Amino acid sequence: MRLGQWGSAGFALMFAMAAGAVPATLPVQGVITDADGAPLDGTVSVAFTVYEDAAGTTSVFTETRDVSFAEGFFAVYLGDQAALDLAQLASLPSAYLGIAVNGDDEMDLIELGTVPFAAAAEFCAEATTLQGLSPADLTLQSDDLDWSRLTSVPAGLDDGDDDTTYAAKGNSGIELVGGEFSLLSSCAVGNVLKRTATGWDCAADESAAGGGTISDVTLTGTTLNITESGIMYNVSLAGLQDGVNDADSNPSNELNSSLVLSGTTLQLTDNGGTLSANLAALQDGVNDADSNPSNELNSSLVLSGTTLQLTDNGGTLSANLAALQDGVNDADADPTNETNQSMTLSGTTLQLTDSAGTVSADLSSLAGGAGNNQMVSAAGSTTTPTATRAFLSVRVSATVAPADMINIQSSAAFGSVNAAGAGGLDIYPCYRVSGSTATPSTIGLGMFNLQVPQNTRMPFAINGVVTGLNGTYEFGMCGDDDGDGNWDNNEWSYTSIVVTRN
Repeated sequence: MRLGQWGSAGFALMFAMAAGAVPATLPVQGVITDADGAPLDGTVSVAFTVYEDAAGTTSVFTETRDVSFAEGFFAVYLGDQAALDLAQLASLPSAYLGIAVNGDDEMDLIELGTVPFAAAAEFCAEATTLQGLSPADLTLQSDDLDWSRLTSVPAGLDDGDDDTTYAAKGNSGIELVGGEFSLLSSCAVGNVLKRTATGWDCAADESAAGGGTISDVTLTGTTLNITESGIMYNVSLAGLQDGVNDADSNPSNELNSSLVLSGTTLQLTDNGGTLSANLAALQDGVNDADSNPSNELNSSLVLSGTTLQLTDNGGTLSANLAALQDGVNDADADPTNETNQSMTLSGTTLQLTDSAGTVSADLSSLAGGAGNNQMVSAAGSTTTPTATRAFLSVRVSATVAPADMINIQSSAAFGSVNAAGAGGLDIYPCYRVSGSTATPSTIGLGMFNLQVPQNTRMPFAINGVVTGLNGTYEFGMCGDDDGDGNWDNNEWSYTSIVVTRN
């Protein structure tokens, strides 16, 4: 920090106490800027120290307090938090003030003027004369004076009546009543005079409510304009830009706003509109007209006589297996030695065994296509990263077999409002058995040490392919923060998987 400028002598004392009494506080006001000349704003911790020497080796008072800055300006009363010793201050031949802002080095000392040494008045005796005049030579406020004691009185002022040609100007905030001027008596209790477009008028005291009313907020280029109680304040937001010239001043209108799967069409929407991609090529070739990936599974296999019946959600298919009989009339009295002993379905091959041996039939024509490919997607909130690897995106679940190939795609928006930004984010495509609380397993390599500057949010995406799983699993983006822990401005995430059954 560096000192900007100070008002006249830097200090002022207000005496509103009985004669001879001095407030045990020292008013300080001024303007402070940073090293680049920008005025401070907001609440900042400031240490004030009074020294008895210009080198700042011996302090007689110190006080650290939170100070409110408005465009660099501040005003405080030293001594209203830490006791200020008036007797000690009055005894000093000179005094110097040191200021340290927010833990920075103390700025150059400022020599105090004579006003602070008015503390000496607290210890002075009553005066018997005033500039050589005795009390008898002076007139008190309570004394009655008549015109005879006044000199150089203009004509017309000593006629003893209250007639006047003066009149209060309209919208001036004052009125003339009974020969006396006063502020508007029409104002309600607690009102103040406020300057309007036509003059002065009664208005509510906005300071009692903690500040004025904000009537307008606009963004011109990179300048934010805030209008409060008729006064416009400006602040430059150029430092928040990401360095990309996108031909507007909106830092968020390039972010994706929705991801929707409509039939076989994937629609991705941002502020510029909606892009579409046809995913029909990912289908298994079976149009089952619903979103249930399991209702094409076979539900029963029955042999009735020589008819084999295979049933799924779409109904029952039949195949005549009469050709599998041996056609031999054994002409014996044993009615059981031609009885089938077992029937086994291995893949799409049906094996039928009796005492003569085993015969087989290829039933692949009854399968009706693969019918088991799956596509699952979801959107949800993003989890704040920690030092422990965990799922960060919304997760999706699927039941898979070892031969299945699972393609995972997941994205999430991470950001920070911290002044230092955020860093150290590592992300991976991950999976875990559904219902488990174990650390998710990663797929291949990830993306490491991702970073964002202050007041930004950026989307990060990751994808991967895994096979050899058997059971019900959950999939998504996982990761950890091995940096500063400042990822505190996160948004929605999206995860989708495509399960291809071979």
